[in-house]
Amino acid sequence: MDCVMRIAALPTLVLALLVGCSTDRSILESDVYLPENMTTIRSANIRRVDGALIGGDFLIAGRVNDAEASVDELVAYYCSNGWFLKRQIPGLDFSRADLVKGDRTVTVELVRRRIDPANSTGTIVVASASKSAASVAESPMK
Repeated sequence: MDCVMRIAALPTLVLALLVGCSTDRSILESDVYLPENMTTIRSANIRRVDGALIGGDFLIAGRVNDAEASVDELVAYYCSNGWFLKRQIPGLDFSRADLVKGDRTVTVELVRRRIDPANSTGTIVVASASKSAASVAESPMK
């Protein structure tokens, strides 16, 4: 009887794990998104105003089989979430897209590793031309 209970509980446990795992592609719970199959491995210069991500540099890594196809998919995802494509540079091994939303820009660059596409890298740079972004001052080191 104990074995039957364990077997019956297994599908419920698997379902709970699947529901509990996030498939959210956003960076820092914002409207800036990661390419499919990639994760953030380093971040710097993060700036927020009223909860909105207005600045940051993100190094990303993961599988990229075709940089152009990955960027095309990501651009479609951004555009479906209110962003506009400003410029795109397509390519199999390197692809770049510049997107705009309000006074913020996002630049995504992906570099496909030919020998090991699973270890491909890229960058996402978020910038804002707003005065509130300019008011974030860094004090010089003494």
